[in-house]
Amino acid sequence: MRLILAALALTMSALPVAGSSSQCQPGGVLKIANDRLDATASKDGEAVVNSPVALYSHDKPVGKSKTDQEGHFAFDHLAPGKYDLVIAGLGSFSVEVNPNSTQQMSYGFWSHKGCLGWTANTN
Repeated sequence: MRLILAALALTMSALPVAGSSSQCQPGGVLKIANDRLDATASKDGEAVVNSPVALYSHDKPVGKSKTDQEGHFAFDHLAPGKYDLVIAGLGSFSVEVNPNSTQQMSYGFWSHKGCLGWTANTN
């Protein structure tokens, strides 16, 4: 009986835990093809409302915003380069601006069960 319980305990300890960070896939760097970051923020399907948003370049703040009632925020006239986007209550994202298009895009930054991600859509 002890051998069966020990085997059961060993099997249970090897199962993945639901919602653990090991289930998350890295989002990578979001590449923005124009000089406007027009985006929304959501957490577990709900808009992140009235939340501070900051944009950093080389650890220095270069822009501040706040999400509206629908989780929307925007940064205009971004110079080419790499940025860290921090959305309070949601997380941090890597963004690279390389303006080579006039195509208008909208972006979504989200968290679902602790995993961060982003989407890009043409307007």
